[in-house]
Amino acid sequence: MHGAKNFPFIFLTLLAGCTEQPPGRPRVTAPDPIVETQTPVADQPGIGPDLYKVIKTVDGDTIDVLAADKKTIRLRFNGIDTPERGQPFSNNATKFVSDTVRGKMV
Repeated sequence: MHGAKNFPFIFLTLLAGCTEQPPGRPRVTAPDPIVETQTPVADQPGIGPDLYKVIKTVDGDTIDVLAADKKTIRLRFNGIDTPERGQPFSNNATKFVSDTVRGKMV
């Protein structure tokens, strides 16, 4: 019978956790699920089949590529922020990118 005395307290405690988010606090939601596509990348609107050769690693989030017309294009990775030259670990970030993509077609 000892557990029966605590039941209202436990029930109300659990119920309090199920209330709405207090005003002024952001609501945390799950991210949208990833939707896979069966359409090849080259056939998707706005995405071309062009490939570029990586010719230089500028730093951990920037590379230079060579286009088919022999023009050099500087690309900065979207959503990636690495230390700039002279900052701690910038050499590590630059080396990682260089080892991963330099000389490859992207």
